[in-house]
Amino acid sequence: PYDAANDLQFFLLINGPSEEWAKFIIFWILARGFKRVKEPRDGVIVAMMVALGFSLWENINYLIMFGTGSIPARLIWASSGHMAYAAIWGYFAGEAILEPPEGGFILKYRYVFTAVFVVSFVHGLFNFLSSWVSPGSALALDLIMYALTLIVLVQVCRVPSAYQAFPYEKSSEAVRVIRSALLRDSGNYLLYKRLGFYELYLGRESAALSSWKRITLSSRGPYLNAWVTILESRVGKGHDGLDRILSTMTGKNRITLKRRLKFFLKSGSDIWLRRIKDWEQLKAVGRR
Repeated sequence: PYDAANDLQFFLLINGPSEEWAKFIIFWILARGFKRVKEPRDGVIVAMMVALGFSLWENINYLIMFGTGSIPARLIWASSGHMAYAAIWGYFAGEAILEPPEGGFILKYRYVFTAVFVVSFVHGLFNFLSSWVSPGSALALDLIMYALTLIVLVQVCRVPSAYQAFPYEKSSEAVRVIRSALLRDSGNYLLYKRLGFYELYLGRESAALSSWKRITLSSRGPYLNAWVTILESRVGKGHDGLDRILSTMTGKNRITLKRRLKFFLKSGSDIWLRRIKDWEQLKAVGRR
């Protein structure tokens, strides 16, 4: 005979927790071991990708055991459910991982572990209800979780990412966001490169030069090295200096440099350029 009490105990204490903690362990390895979480939204993204992978593995097992009949519903329902559950604890994990290590391990990650426990309970309850007990209640429970996931996604998308491309008109905001990200990811080449151009747009040539010099010489490449040389006013007199720089660059880099110069000329943010002794030369190159 069907024993609802035993089934409920199994789903709440074994089935739900084992699946959520399995996903969380893989997430933790990626987030901490491979440092895949560089900003809060990464916690949600990595958690959802881990959940999608877990769901794929689970669906393959169902395909082997029960054939193709169970796959269509699982591809939609189970996969989205796993991702929704993981997004919730992934949100708290993304926030906690990037916080300063104050108050000890348990205090720092208390909300993360609480979220995993709660989601494990809900996951187990959903599996129990969907096992011919009350599919309608299971559906209602999942819809609530989807709504919470949507709130989480809206929340993380509202916070600007340091890795997105800001328009130059928002350079002040870009500088603030990127500097904050560099406190957690101080060796990121891309962030320093972008920070330099936003600083340059704001007329802070010293800050731009400082940002670019934090990048190793070999990592800068000809394009960024050309900008460093320009800011250091070491292009030489006449056309020889800048022409020498351009001759070391590939066609694509050379075109990009000229386009960026044209942009600064047209944007009115060229005050810093006028301080360079080869201003007229740069002006001519930018307009070619």
